[in-house]
Amino acid sequence: MKRLMAVAFPVLLLPALCGCSGGGSPWQEVAAFEDDYSLEDLWVFGPDDVWAVGQTIRRFDGTDWRQQPTDAYAGFTAIWGFSPEDAWIAGGDTLLHWDGSGLTRTDLGAQGMQAATAIWGLAPDRLWIVGDDATVLHWDGSTWSRSNIPCSSNTSIFGFSEDDLWTQGTFGTCHYDGSTWEEVELEVWGGGGDVFGFSAGDVWVVAESAEAAHWDGAQWTTYENEDFVGELSSLWGAQSDDLWGVGTAGAIAHFDGRGWSEVTHQVIGSPFLRMFNAVHGSSAQEVWAVGTEMGANRNCSLVYRYQSD
Repeated sequence: MKRLMAVAFPVLLLPALCGCSGGGSPWQEVAAFEDDYSLEDLWVFGPDDVWAVGQTIRRFDGTDWRQQPTDAYAGFTAIWGFSPEDAWIAGGDTLLHWDGSGLTRTDLGAQGMQAATAIWGLAPDRLWIVGDDATVLHWDGSTWSRSNIPCSSNTSIFGFSEDDLWTQGTFGTCHYDGSTWEEVELEVWGGGGDVFGFSAGDVWVVAESAEAAHWDGAQWTTYENEDFVGELSSLWGAQSDDLWGVGTAGAIAHFDGRGWSEVTHQVIGSPFLRMFNAVHGSSAQEVWAVGTEMGANRNCSLVYRYQSD
């Protein structure tokens, strides 16, 4: 594979549309759980079926949040869903599969992974998992295979086909072309972060920093969001001109096809720290985010929701 180099990086300085947390924002806090320090990931099937994972597994039915019983405890970090009867949850050396009636467990440690962090799948028999090490696990419906990649401490994996996969993590971005994993050089700094996209020529990377990088199939463009109060670490969108990013300092930002604007952030000087770890939606009108808040006499996990007509 030809190495994807950052051959052109036009830097776009964009004004931020900032406001305090809440305060008229279309995003509103809808739940907080003091018995779960932080929610790390979520999956939204619809307004009446939302899963969130952290120390526990929680499911929203449109009215109430209920914990999903499991005999596994791994500090769950990732969830990927194909349907309300087919979802995968990972954390530590544990992978759980939901079949609509219960959870079954797979030992990822036996496959060489001790700290799973993210899941991506094309279909129930084509699933990929990354973790803290420089390893990608692949499930083909019957067996597991393991690949070593140049990037370690991965926090995200995303793709478009079996020969077009991306990972993002503390030590860089990697791409797979169907035969070889290679590291991609980007001018986005930080640690961890996320990779998300809409097509092979429409890929976004954030790395818990002030930058967001976009691949258009030919070159990378860096968006420098220095006016943001927070830094972005997770992405989800319904289409190319409707992309959401969430991250530190309670930051929630939106890309409209032209540039990024910050929609909300925590109150400057507030006696608490708010961090969003993941964002996901079922449509442009139904988007959720999860994370944590520490301080101000409250230490708990958070759930925020965006709804529009």
